[in-house]
Amino acid sequence: MCEELSFERGRNWRVQGIALARFTIFVTSFVALNIALNALLLGIQSHLSTLEEHLVLAMGSLCVAVIALTAIMAKTENRQLADFGFARTRCAQNFALGIACGFVGLSLQLAVLGLTGVISRVTFVSFDTPLFAEGFSLAVLFFLTAVTEEALFRGYVLIKLSQVVSFWPAAIFLAALFGAFHGIKGGGENKLGGASAFAIALAFAYSFRLTGTLWLSIGGHFGWNFAQSFIFGLPNSALNFSGSLLRISLHGTDLLTGGTVGPEGSILALIFPCLVMLVSWYRRLLPDA
Repeated sequence: MCEELSFERGRNWRVQGIALARFTIFVTSFVALNIALNALLLGIQSHLSTLEEHLVLAMGSLCVAVIALTAIMAKTENRQLADFGFARTRCAQNFALGIACGFVGLSLQLAVLGLTGVISRVTFVSFDTPLFAEGFSLAVLFFLTAVTEEALFRGYVLIKLSQVVSFWPAAIFLAALFGAFHGIKGGGENKLGGASAFAIALAFAYSFRLTGTLWLSIGGHFGWNFAQSFIFGLPNSALNFSGSLLRISLHGTDLLTGGTVGPEGSILALIFPCLVMLVSWYRRLLPDA
């Protein structure tokens, strides 16, 4: 029987060295696997026409890579994928709770914006077959994105790096990488958007440590992205998608509205990570069943 995984620093240099070696193997293997998959999928990419199709293919390949690699690394330790955040116990409840965090967090942010008077217009879009298809494709995209980024920036690497330098230094380092990654991926991301990504990464890491599962963070990640892009029709890391249930027009300072970056470019985006940490603390008190 394996010992319970710990986020604490290893008790001696040998344990720390093994953890660092495993962390390094995971990262380098993921980079190599990603390069190989990109080369293999190059022919398929040339036949895709929409932004959503390109993003689904990219995130789908990354998701396969990171999950497969986590499972392989777990096997080398006589463990299972479930030990690194993907346990099936209460996974649906945690995922749903995370979705609620994402939707409520963004709704609270918009409510504050409404009170400050920066919402100039809300347009309702009639629901039809093309819009349903757009919603489905965005749901697939954001689920793949959530699983990939949580497994890559939390999951196995957070546990192993924590065993080298302890939890908070590891969480801060990976959160900084997460913020930088969003700056590169988003293209039009601003500094505040990167800082927001850093804050939510810390909240997700804290959630993983408290609950022992990634499903709450995956749900929150999915819920936030889906709500801002499909439900409210707002920019997502400076990306705009064609279909949404609502179209919300904002005016005023970018510090409040986020400007072309979207909700994470606003100072009010800090509502979301605070909510995630609060709900994760509450979830820890609930018995597993």
